Amino acid sequence: MGYTSWPNGAEIAFAIRDDDISFFTPPEKLERLYEKAWQKGFKVSFSTIPMHRATMQPNVPPESRGHKGKVFNIKKNKKLVKFLKSKVKDRKADILLHGYFHDNLRSVSVTASDTIADPKLLSEFYDLPKEVVKRRLQKGKQLLEQIFNTSITVFAPPNYYLNNEMLQALQETNLACNCAMNSELLKRFLFKATIEFCKAPFRRKRTWIFHLAKSVLSRESTLQPTLAYLLPTPFLRISYILGPENFDTERNVTHLFKTFKKKFQDLRTQRSYFILNTHYHTFFYDWEERITQKRQKEVFDKIIGFVATQDKVWKCTVSDILAVISNQR
Repeated sequence: MGYTSWPNGAEIAFAIRDDDISFFTPPEKLERLYEKAWQKGFKVSFSTIPMHRATMQPNVPPESRGHKGKVFNIKKNKKLVKFLKSKVKDRKADILLHGYFHDNLRSVSVTASDTIADPKLLSEFYDLPKEVVKRRLQKGKQLLEQIFNTSITVFAPPNYYLNNEMLQALQETNLACNCAMNSELLKRFLFKATIEFCKAPFRRKRTWIFHLAKSVLSRESTLQPTLAYLLPTPFLRISYILGPENFDTERNVTHLFKTFKKKFQDLRTQRSYFILNTHYHTFFYDWEERITQKRQKEVFDKIIGFVATQDKVWKCTVSDILAVISNQR
């Protein structure tokens, strides 16, 4: 989806989103990871878990995993709260809602192969009634707003999982969604989106058709931008996920960086936005004091260094992108 009026005459907006910030997060790790990016003027959107349940997942420190399902309120990590509030005040960061518990009590430990075989292992929101989803979103949003004294406008679904109940609940809680877009998500909502299109007034149909034609001409996926307009709540797609996988050789580092650059240039041509998604704890696997995933950090540094040298890039937060898009929606 293309936009033509980014601030300061920019041709592309660029944001970093870091997931799984919670009670367990040491602020020193965030400072170590993003210090140079902040020095270069970048901003970071921290996807934050209000009440993190101590599951067996890697986003929980080894010594706390499976701690009888105990829930940890982020406000009790006062050092982290002070750190994040300072970054928000200095406009170096913003806060996104990243689930409520970010748990999954259906399984003690979930692997990638498990989630493929059984989708209900993906998310705390799987198969929940809309009212339950809505209640968790409202409570999480209210808690984070009270703790950080800032407005929460964007929801980042845990494990990139979305369903119809979640979309409806997001609409009713006035939250936008920032998620990865994939073929499964497109299939899941295409039928519903088609019905909404048929029911919509002519003026809105004309807007959707315009964006569909624009995406075709720019050679972007023909469904993704139009679907974003058909969904009941504003939808921001993740552009690139920098995970811990595939960093086993230097050749892979080079390949991943080239992949990023191509995606960045394509989106810049469309005058669109780029959201880089990371998980801070994967750089320190498995919760070591130092950064253990050297090649992952190398790619991150290459990305930040490259973008810093580009002209007409608006360094912003995910919430900033939403604000601009909402005015043009």
